[in-house]
Amino acid sequence: MGLYYYASVAMMFLGITAVIWGTMLAISKYTVWYKNEFTETLNQNFHTMFMFVDADKYFYIYVVSFFLLPVLVYLSSENVIYTVITVILMLMAPKSIHKFMFNRRQKELVTSLPDTLVQISGSLRAGASLAISIEAMVKETKGPVAQEFSLVLREMRIGVSMDDAFDNLAKRVNEEEYTLVVAASRIAREVGGNLSETFELLANTLRKKIMMEGKINALTAQGKLQGWVVGLLPIGMMLILMQMEPEAMRPLLHSVVGWGFLTIVIIMELLGAVMIKKIVTIDI
Repeated sequence: MGLYYYASVAMMFLGITAVIWGTMLAISKYTVWYKNEFTETLNQNFHTMFMFVDADKYFYIYVVSFFLLPVLVYLSSENVIYTVITVILMLMAPKSIHKFMFNRRQKELVTSLPDTLVQISGSLRAGASLAISIEAMVKETKGPVAQEFSLVLREMRIGVSMDDAFDNLAKRVNEEEYTLVVAASRIAREVGGNLSETFELLANTLRKKIMMEGKINALTAQGKLQGWVVGLLPIGMMLILMQMEPEAMRPLLHSVVGWGFLTIVIIMELLGAVMIKKIVTIDI
């Protein structure tokens, strides 16, 4: 009996040790994989925006923040809902931050393009070649436009043809305005048209397009604001009632019926947000 007891304890100890060791090994492998994926994606995303950062440093900052902020929120509020919301926001933070920075850069690339074309057109009228005109524009301009066109010049200097360099520009930026500029410049050079006049006409056309989009955004701003108000109102009311009447709101958070009701509310909120976004989004 004693021998059987000690053998059972030893087997249990070995089993628990094997489970713990396997779990730690799996966590270690997943951590290494996630770190590599995170840093590779971060480097790729920031390199496309001509931003060169230490990806490992940002990864460790993100990991510390991911585990520290929810703990601080829970200790300060003692509310599980707030803690879960914080975890969800931390999971969404990397992609959301990159999307915000990327969209802001894309907007600046588009809005700066008409003035860039006017600068290039002026140099062409003075008798300079297209490459020299772009180089002069890059020296006088700062920001994303100068970065993208400077890369075009570097590609041409290492032997890439002008057509391929411009095609690469259109692929990197991935905006219809740049695709139009690349197509117009290629046609003008192949057919033998006046490239300076072509760029001036494109600049005027793009400037009018940007003005029209600004008017549309101004006219749809009220609808977007109403969407935010209608979407956030139920959440705000729920948070207020949780502070004013915690006992009345307890079944909403601690019962199956309450969880089902919250699920329906979340689904309807998402459907409403999608519908409002489709209504106020006008593409020209």
